[in-house]
Amino acid sequence: MKKLSYKAGIITGLFLYAFGAALFWPAAEIMNYTLFLIGLFIIAAGLGCLETAANPFVTVLGPESGGHFRLNLAQTFNSFGAIIAVVFGQSLILSNVPHQSQEVLDKMAPEQLSAYKHSLVLSVQTPYMIIVAIVLLVAVLIALTKFPSLQSDDHVDSEQSSLSASFARLVRIRHWRWAVLAQFCYVGAQTACWSYLIRYAIEEIPGITPGFAANYLTGTMVCFFIGRFSGTWLISRFAPHKVLAAYALLSMVLCLISALSGGHIGLLALTLCSAFMSIQYPTIFSLGIKNLGQDTKYGSSFIVMTIIGGGIVTPVMALSAMRRAISRPPNWSRRCASPSSLFLPVSVHKRQPTEHFPHNVRSLE
Repeated sequence: MKKLSYKAGIITGLFLYAFGAALFWPAAEIMNYTLFLIGLFIIAAGLGCLETAANPFVTVLGPESGGHFRLNLAQTFNSFGAIIAVVFGQSLILSNVPHQSQEVLDKMAPEQLSAYKHSLVLSVQTPYMIIVAIVLLVAVLIALTKFPSLQSDDHVDSEQSSLSASFARLVRIRHWRWAVLAQFCYVGAQTACWSYLIRYAIEEIPGITPGFAANYLTGTMVCFFIGRFSGTWLISRFAPHKVLAAYALLSMVLCLISALSGGHIGLLALTLCSAFMSIQYPTIFSLGIKNLGQDTKYGSSFIVMTIIGGGIVTPVMALSAMRRAISRPPNWSRRCASPSSLFLPVSVHKRQPTEHFPHNVRSLE
């Protein structure tokens, strides 16, 4: 993307996504778990390319003052897609395979059990082939679409545009450093809240089943979607960094309520927290890459890499709970105090003035 353009990065991400999803077909046919993991890895690589290319492109495309609004509006459809994925996934995956209890499975002959498991695995083929077709169609449409050429797409001196030179400039920019820290903490907090929501519900609400508890997870996605829409409107009316700080503080308060109260109130607070987590990722991102000029692509790449926070915070919380479980049962409601503290760096992340590097739209590719 640094050598070519944002458009090339977007198309590359889409093709990687489609290729990874296509691997699910042979993986299901031969029931090879390693091939499934390879497909997921390639999908993740494609999504990383899309995040790195599409987010900064939407942010710098058009008047600078509207970058935060444009990215939040675009990310709103991300939330809508997540809700659709849950609904259609439930209807397509495993819908044609009758659920069997463990008692029935124990009585099956080895050949019958193998055939049943194979039928479960095969249920992912059709949904992922539909995804492949849609993603490839979008990639072709984008390839045929003329994209505005931005100044940051121009070729610059190779020494000045190298990773080391770009990173040396980026680390001197205060608002970019804060964005990296804030995004790491936010993704960690979001992943922790969503990962332990069902366990929280099972522990705090007597008699609730895992299946019914999963409805609360769907509720968080709805809250997330509504929060994105309302937050996008607020960003168009108020300073983005102030809206971000308010949402982060509200998220922190709701996490603390869920940690201290428990029960239905705590579960409701944890569910509603998603409404205020909604705008944080795109707003932190757009604030972080503001005025980076030729370093926008590298700067956005580093911010996207901070999603590793979700892979660090959640295991740390799980390890803490397991260690405590040696002496007493883990209290999942108290675990919510950990993500609440992670919203603090987000709330203090403020817009910092930096040298201005214009991103003028000059021509079509």
